[in-house]
Amino acid sequence: GTASVKPVDAATLESVMAILGVRHHFGEGWAAEASLPLGNLTFEPGGQVPAQRLGGFGDIAVEGAYDLAALWGATGGYPSMPLRVGLGLPTGAATEGRAAPGVR
Repeated sequence: GTASVKPVDAATLESVMAILGVRHHFGEGWAAEASLPLGNLTFEPGGQVPAQRLGGFGDIAVEGAYDLAALWGATGGYPSMPLRVGLGLPTGAATEGRAAPGVR
């Protein structure tokens, strides 16, 4: 047929996000983790208006954990109950998107 699913001038929003992370278990129930989120956001309003893009890194997170199961032994009869303490560290970078002309 000649019908289209999406009009040619329809607005689209695309988002791609990921988290890079590393975790290390020290034994005896102790662990540490660090993670860094990153992403890209693209908005295409359609028509003659240019696309807008934002991208970059998020705040670094550092976390320490202790699993209470280490106190009674990790067996099937007892649950794993982790205690976690974390800290978010700002990356120091900020981005600001601009609106298309005529948009507030």
